[in-house]
Amino acid sequence: MQKISRNDTCSCGSGKKYKKCCLAKLKPKSDGLDWQHVHDMHGHLVEKLMKFTMINYGMPAYDEAWDEFNLWNNEEPFDPSCILYPLFGPWMFYHWTPDPDDTELTLPVSTAMTPAEAFRERFGNKLSALELEDLEENLKRHLSFYDVIECKPGAWVKVQDILTEEYFVVIEKSGSQLLEVGHVLFGKIITVGGITMFDGLAPIPFPAHYKINIIQVREGCKHEGIEINNSFLNDFEANLLKLFWNIYENLTNPPMPKITNTDGDLITPHKMIFSIESIEDTFETLHGLDFAQTKEELLANAQFFKKGNLKFVEFAWLMKGNSQHKDWKSTLLGNIELTKNKMTVEVNSKERSEKFLKILQKRMPSGWTLVATEVQDMPSILNKMHERKASSELSEKQQEMKALNELPEVKSLVAKMTQKHWENWPTVSIPALQGRTPLEAMQSRDGQEMLDALITDFEQSARRTPSPGQTIETFQKLRKRLGL
Repeated sequence: MQKISRNDTCSCGSGKKYKKCCLAKLKPKSDGLDWQHVHDMHGHLVEKLMKFTMINYGMPAYDEAWDEFNLWNNEEPFDPSCILYPLFGPWMFYHWTPDPDDTELTLPVSTAMTPAEAFRERFGNKLSALELEDLEENLKRHLSFYDVIECKPGAWVKVQDILTEEYFVVIEKSGSQLLEVGHVLFGKIITVGGITMFDGLAPIPFPAHYKINIIQVREGCKHEGIEINNSFLNDFEANLLKLFWNIYENLTNPPMPKITNTDGDLITPHKMIFSIESIEDTFETLHGLDFAQTKEELLANAQFFKKGNLKFVEFAWLMKGNSQHKDWKSTLLGNIELTKNKMTVEVNSKERSEKFLKILQKRMPSGWTLVATEVQDMPSILNKMHERKASSELSEKQQEMKALNELPEVKSLVAKMTQKHWENWPTVSIPALQGRTPLEAMQSRDGQEMLDALITDFEQSARRTPSPGQTIETFQKLRKRLGL
């Protein structure tokens, strides 16, 4: 087992990093004819296993195995056409045994055996040496997570087992055309007749940043003094399936996003409506909350009755500085509108609404009454956003904003702000790096791996949708600065 990081010095003595030396030279060991022969044999063996399992175990066994594969969290019966069958099928054949204390099956084979073991016991003497090798290899190897580190579309893919840290060059004709460097795969790799191939693979690759979750599992095991090998993966199977399902569900059925403001408060827009005794007195008391404008500037944009009395005025509630963005001079906390007998205050969180009430009670103990508070939840906000997005026609304001965003000077400003963000990023605490800054993460091997996965994810996003100040070149410079 080769436990060496891609950024470690190569053990061959060249002085180069492993990824630039022996790892780069690692190639498939056989030609296409050998692969085709093994591939055809493997397909025929799978057909024999499927037939044997259906005859001797029946569809109820598939339902029981499917329930266990889902960690007893899925009430739907097994569907042979489900997208996960290429992963589930091999797992059932080689790694599932009926629970003797919780099975309704009456079987002509031992419940202590997997279907593949029962098949080997009955028909092993009729199998070819290559078929027996395939069977034994599948029984020995177990599920794991793999990091795609190089890919030749239509030919092969080079991966590293994130948990055991082994390297493999897998001959893969079709799937390799859809994979990218940085993708994380879940499944099993076997080597038969000198050919290394996937047998049982999740239907979708995972984005690079999910590697961080798996590294944390690996480092936790190392901290406990646990050697991560194939035997460990067998015993750890339920935990691996749990991690797989967490990632898979997050990708295919993502939870409602948790969106926070710069205070870290969950965004839940609050509109507070007050009755007020005097618009003039209220304005006189509260206009200082907008320290970016003078009283005169605010009144210059206000509306007045013919007799000169104040009719309507609007101003911001500001706070000096920002805890997350040190270069911000102020933070917008809310918006305040005053009419003759009414004050409307809009903020984006419950915490800010409570903070405003405390300020109001302190600065203006009387002369107002809170009449109503309207709260919007995120699902309704997102639904409205989707409805607007689905509309084929843009409003006049949206068209103006779109045109504004296309102006060269606006693009230039956005690019400068984005560049500034990535210049500061190495010194900012990142939750995905366990609270470390990228520069701090570079001080440990696991931190470097997490950081590499995170930046790879940024690169993939920039490749798909580049934006001003956020391109592939942005992250190449970031890698160089960090020494990745």
